Amino acid sequence: MFLYAAKGVRNEELCRLCPETTRLIESLPLCTNFGFAMFSGLEPHTHITPHTGSSNLRLRHHLGINVPEADKAKLRVGKE
Repeated sequence: MFLYAAKGVRNEELCRLCPETTRLIESLPLCTNFGFAMFSGLEPHTHITPHTGSSNLRLRHHLGINVPEADKAKLRVGKE
């Protein structure tokens, strides 16, 4: 569910439903200029294969909202 899609196009309906998240996103520098701010859901035991973006122009932030087994959740950046 995209709050902001490509080129920072705002999803008014979803932003209205998530006012605190929208305020936080809008307070970050450059966050809405270049693209995506979204919610995505993953099923338990999901594994996302290593991947990269098309360039090094963006910094992605991932925040677990409801992580039932937080001690088992891992995020790898490069080899760390």
